[in-house]
Amino acid sequence: MAPRKKDAASTAAATQPSTTTISAAPPTAAAIALKDALNVGPAVSVVPSAFCADLASNPIIVNNSSDSELKHALDDALKKVLVQDFSFIENHTHTDTRLLLGYASVLFAAVASAYSYVVPFPECKPVLAACVAAYFVLNGAMVGYTTFVEGNVIFRGVRKDVLGLDPDEYITVRTTHEQFSSDVKIEFSFGDETSKAAAPTSAAGKKVASAAARARKGAGSRAGTVTLVKSFGAYYDVDGRLSGEALMRDVAGVLHGRKAD
Repeated sequence: MAPRKKDAASTAAATQPSTTTISAAPPTAAAIALKDALNVGPAVSVVPSAFCADLASNPIIVNNSSDSELKHALDDALKKVLVQDFSFIENHTHTDTRLLLGYASVLFAAVASAYSYVVPFPECKPVLAACVAAYFVLNGAMVGYTTFVEGNVIFRGVRKDVLGLDPDEYITVRTTHEQFSSDVKIEFSFGDETSKAAAPTSAAGKKVASAAARARKGAGSRAGTVTLVKSFGAYYDVDGRLSGEALMRDVAGVLHGRKAD
């Protein structure tokens, strides 16, 4: 008796090798967020962020109605990102200079106070006048240094090649925020600012230099300077919480984009 078609089909299916389909587990939300934060190009590998990990356990929350607090918190976060995640070594020259001037002025004020306590006022007038004058001079020097020398620089640093094959990479970061504006300008300058070439003196040299400057300006600022103009809302939510992923994405885009160029 011939077998039925259904039985024949069942027999054929039983003789075929069995296959099992295994579906990959969906990525976690943290993995997706980290990949999106560092998704700045095919040359950038997704690596854990020390800054984002620290921010997850110690969030930065400021008053989002205060532009000063928003800018200062963003400045501190930028410095931490460059040091913790991109291995830059900070140059503390500006900070050390301001501290030196401040400590010296406080020292003169302390000497004036102690001397006037020991010596009666009529006799201590010369020393007191000299200390007070020195105090105001040093404070004026600190204000002038902060305004005209340091300016809006928030970070200066260098990154050294581990193998010593590539030259040191210098970076200077400036941030600017205008009053009654929600935008902040972040300027990344690359190269050692202390080693500038001497200016040409001949007319031909000046023409070549101006032509090179125009060419650099026309080609963009990737060669030496990269400027970002961002709203505070790009880095803070409605509660004033700083987004480490957004900041990492922009900084990584600047650094790796310049390296790719």
